[in-house]
Amino acid sequence: MHGYDKSLTETYTVKVILPEGASNIRVIMPTGCGITNEHISISKYFGTLDWFGRPEVTIKKTNVVHDLCDDTLRVKYSFDNSKDLALEPICMFAMLFTLFALAMFLTRVGFDKGVQHKKASIEDKAKTN
Repeated sequence: MHGYDKSLTETYTVKVILPEGASNIRVIMPTGCGITNEHISISKYFGTLDWFGRPEVTIKKTNVVHDLCDDTLRVKYSFDNSKDLALEPICMFAMLFTLFALAMFLTRVGFDKGVQHKKASIEDKAKTN
């Protein structure tokens, strides 16, 4: 045991980010912590390629002593992501396909037509003189 295990923490925050599609979220706190539902909040967290957001459970408590909560925090939830399982790969494929289609279009357009037209008009003037 360390000396800082018995120290007082002024503000203690625990954030648990659940997978996208989690529902029926329940937080089971150890007995004796004194944390009620007013200390627990559930919000949305948006990370990379998150379209609808991931549930984020935030637990805040002030004046916490390590000995009071020396047990396991449990978060239970239901997970049904079968309908959105292929959403991220499909979106990545669509983005890459759009990028390649745009690159093919831009290489075939040929933006140098105006430059060739000016060169041709200069050569025509040189021939007439």
